Amino acid sequence: FLEKQKFESMIDILHACLLFWEQNNRKAISELLEETGNLNNNAFWQVAQTISEVLPDGDKEKQMLQGFLYGKENYGKTGARVDQYQMILFEKG
Repeated sequence: FLEKQKFESMIDILHACLLFWEQNNRKAISELLEETGNLNNNAFWQVAQTISEVLPDGDKEKQMLQGFLYGKENYGKTGARVDQYQMILFEKG
């Protein structure tokens, strides 16, 4: 599924984000959300929240969604932070 590389529907994007979250690949989540315009798309985050709320407690998908949603504020910052550290590293070297 992740090899598809082009996700068109909101559900496909959310599914890919959860798979990346499960792999602890926050950078891929940030890139996908930025590329698809969903990083600051309230409708996207509301859909994720709503799905999380209707799933039963203890459900694996619910836990993944809650973890994904918990990191919402950090996704856009991941790439920028890495780039900033790389520039500092090369400037001091």
